[in-house]
This record gives sequence, C-alpha cells and structure tokens, in this order.
Amino acid sequence: MSENLYVRTTMNVAGVGSAIHVAELAEKDAQTCTLLRMIALAPNDSVMGAATPRTSVGSIDIPHSEVPHPDTYSNFPDIVAERVDAETFAGLWNEAMALYGEI
Repeated sequence: MSENLYVRTTMNVAGVGSAIHVAELAEKDAQTCTLLRMIALAPNDSVMGAATPRTSVGSIDIPHSEVPHPDTYSNFPDIVAERVDAETFAGLWNEAMALYGEI
C-alpha cells in the first residue's frame, strides 16, 4: 500500500480572495485520490477549520470524498499546489483538534 499524499493548495476565487487548504489524500490512480482529512488556513497560516468527507468544524465545508490527483493540478489555472510532509500536516491537524475538538 502506498503512503498517503499531503498537499497544500491555494485557489483564487474571483471576487472573494484565496482559499487555502492542506489535505491528506490516498492515491486511487493517476487521476484521482480519496480525500481523508483537510484543513482550512487563513492567509497568515492560522487554522480556520478541519474536515473529513463526513464532518467539518470551523470555517470549512464538508469536502468531496474523491478529488483530482495532485499531479493533475497544473490543469487547473486557479490552483497553486505544493507537496507538504506528513509531519507538517500532523502539526496542523493537532492544532485544529486543539481548537475544535475531535471530528
């Protein structure tokens, strides 16, 4: 079984600004991943919310359970993506759980 992928995305939303998320993904194939957990960040990188495909807390909606593979993000002109490591994600998730409790 392959290791999970961790990615930070910044999506520009016309008339609104930027939406920043850090996600933990499980690769399904070269085009898709299963979203496991996701964290919403403010522009200053403070945690704004956290979610799984079943529940959310804070300022984040429940995400889709299946998302495009990070290797395909270059096909989306309004998204900037970068890989992050598992430790970075774990630190942000722990911060979200300290703020909002378990989800």
